[in-house]
Amino acid sequence: MKDIEELKTNKKHLILRIIGFALASLIAVGAITYGVIMLSHKDEGYQEIEPYMLDDSTSPPDNVKFNYYFTGKSNEIRQYMNVVKDDYSVAFNRIYKQLDPYNVYSAIVNINTLNKNTGKKTEVSEELYGVLKDAYEKTEKCEGYNMFAGALYYEWNSIIILEEPYEADPLLNESEKERLSRISEQVNDLSNFTLIFDDSAKTVTFDVSEEYKKFIEEYELEDAAVIDLNLLHDAYELKLLADDMNGKGHTNGFFTTVNGVTLALSEHDVGTYHSMQCLYDGKISSAAGAKMTGGSASCQFRNFAAYEGEYCYYSVTDNGKVYNRSPYLPTSGEMNDVLLTSFTYSDKLSVIEVCYANLLLHDRKSIEDVKTTSDGFTDICAAYVLQTDTEKVVHISKKGKDTILPGDGYGWKTAE
Repeated sequence: MKDIEELKTNKKHLILRIIGFALASLIAVGAITYGVIMLSHKDEGYQEIEPYMLDDSTSPPDNVKFNYYFTGKSNEIRQYMNVVKDDYSVAFNRIYKQLDPYNVYSAIVNINTLNKNTGKKTEVSEELYGVLKDAYEKTEKCEGYNMFAGALYYEWNSIIILEEPYEADPLLNESEKERLSRISEQVNDLSNFTLIFDDSAKTVTFDVSEEYKKFIEEYELEDAAVIDLNLLHDAYELKLLADDMNGKGHTNGFFTTVNGVTLALSEHDVGTYHSMQCLYDGKISSAAGAKMTGGSASCQFRNFAAYEGEYCYYSVTDNGKVYNRSPYLPTSGEMNDVLLTSFTYSDKLSVIEVCYANLLLHDRKSIEDVKTTSDGFTDICAAYVLQTDTEKVVHISKKGKDTILPGDGYGWKTAE
């Protein structure tokens, strides 16, 4: 009798354990299912769109960030995200590769094609043709920009990318100072370069002088690109990307680049701001900003590291004075040591013109010249912080007084 009762009890316990296990399994499956659903669930708001690379590229470069503002139900957002991602990926692949001055891509005629085929007439896409023609017009102005300065930026970047760049810095290294000066002299002698455009055929013929070829060989700069969009590269890239996305009806997002360029798509207006970051007392904060409206663009050039150990940004000291280094080298080959950071903005002009205006500011050699240039802009607003400023003050151009706001919440005020 006792054995029978124990058997019944054990059976009850077994049944309870089975039921408990089944319930636990259902809960686990439910939790996993819920987790999977939530992972795929999309709320309204910004989503970062990362392109996939086609053909002969394995991973996308991370120089551009694309944030798009999605609305609607979760399923609608997921479907539309796939459309935007596909369209963006195709555009990014085409545009990034066309503007590359160093690499070869199958079925792509790019800037590298021109650099490797000097003296030959080369047919290019309408996109690249427009970029080259605009860059050439700006180069001919001889005001802070030079599309033929590939050797200069190749040399400069080889210094600032070093783990310990100080010994090679031109301030402390006389031979490097002389070398940069000679390279700058050669690239700024525009008689060394010929660029012929055929508007009807969309062909470009590029050539360099024998003198420049000898110079490149003597200075062992054969690996440096001659044509290089350098400090306007990101602006041209974003302009083409935005044109493509707007043309396909994707108009509610914005692009940013690691080099400080921001461009909103044509109908993007959800309360976001273009921001100028600045360093004060060892801390970085938003020193100024301007409202991001549809088609608005901004450009920030900074001469300080955003975080400790950031590549391409450092400072050297000589006779008690600190000199800041950054990628934003004027075509003179010398840092002007005037601006700590500068910011240009427009909701009317293209991102290319906005960045070009910032180049003009960085090319100026005195505080007075910076102020005169910034106040002379008609459709571009400018703000900047000087290296000599000892307080949290932002200098704002005449045009920018009603558009650019100082970062009051972080203690920044407009300079008197």
